[in-house]
Amino acid sequence: MTVHQLPLSVSFAIFNPALDDIDETNKTASVPVALVDPSWEEERLDHGQLTFVLYQSGEIASIVKSGGDPVPITQIQDDSLVLARSIAKTYHAALQTALSILI
Repeated sequence: MTVHQLPLSVSFAIFNPALDDIDETNKTASVPVALVDPSWEEERLDHGQLTFVLYQSGEIASIVKSGGDPVPITQIQDDSLVLARSIAKTYHAALQTALSILI
């Protein structure tokens, strides 16, 4: 069987510091933070997850946002998607290298 497309996923854990009651006296505006490739422990503490599935060309196969508060589309487009494409490109290159050694 020939494989024509090999989509890879890149996951983010989203943390929103505004949702945590760290210090009531220090009320400052905060922005959500996205952590790449979260561990199991980090996923337990996050406020939501965002996963991109990308083809080798960088084309989006799927975007899944689960749990937590809504994420502004600008954050997805401007920050997370750019980083996800860069990471997926690195993953694809490493996979191609590994496959070329095996074949």
